[in-house]
Amino acid sequence: MNGNEHLWRQFEKLGEMMGDGLHHEADGKWISVEYKKLAKILCPEGFAEIRKQKSEALNKAIQKKIEIDKCPNCEGKFKQSRSGSSVVVCLNCKKKYKYKKSKKMTKTHKILFLLWKIKMFFKGLKTDVPVKVWSSEKRKFVKGYIQGLQGDSGTNENFGFYFQVKFLEPIQGNDARFYTFGTYTEKDFKQKEIQKF
Repeated sequence: MNGNEHLWRQFEKLGEMMGDGLHHEADGKWISVEYKKLAKILCPEGFAEIRKQKSEALNKAIQKKIEIDKCPNCEGKFKQSRSGSSVVVCLNCKKKYKYKKSKKMTKTHKILFLLWKIKMFFKGLKTDVPVKVWSSEKRKFVKGYIQGLQGDSGTNENFGFYFQVKFLEPIQGNDARFYTFGTYTEKDFKQKEIQKF
């Protein structure tokens, strides 16, 4: 901890905030970003190991892909451009292609999301339901409606599910181009920051 006591205290505070789930809230993304930055500064050797593991996993996935896939240009075989890269090169025509990472929900995540949607349905919280959201700037409730229900990344161990709300007027300021959407959790309903009307 020697010269980094302030950074360690900040790191612990951010960790506690994440433990409370604040990084899942609409304006809480900065918490996980700052936490990761501090983790890289305070524990660089841990990140080197993670990077190595990710690189090895990517290499295995690319090797499986290039055994099956052929060049769409000349039907030639592919070779990985370098270790840890998702870019492949055709051995015949030398064209480069990049495999893109697909963001798929895990089976567990899909089941949990479906169960959550059913639970919200029985609570009357579904698409097109009118709601009102407390605006601290305007000191009143702003009317809107639930536009959809969504879940966060399937790779996240702490699954988070949200309501996408469309406001009938800006929740901050008067410009209708801004602050007309918001993301809220079930916790926000419990705390009465957002309510059905």
